[in-house]
Amino acid sequence: MVATGYIKSGDTADVVAGRDVWSNRNIYEGGQRVYSPNNKPTPDAIGVQPRGNYALEANLLGVGQSWVDVTNSKKRG
Repeated sequence: MVATGYIKSGDTADVVAGRDVWSNRNIYEGGQRVYSPNNKPTPDAIGVQPRGNYALEANLLGVGQSWVDVTNSKKRG
């Protein structure tokens, strides 16, 4: 059986599928577009650090770790 058309679950119900869900447009969750191979996140969206040579900074308190850009390079890539 193939269903076509517009499906809307509303705030009180979920859409459940026992097989694949195909979309010719975008897929959203909670009003935010879902990431996929066709909608990859930007480096800023996932918190990627700028490209550069990094060294672990001394941490005498032993709390967390800090990375220092030793080349002062702020390029992304």
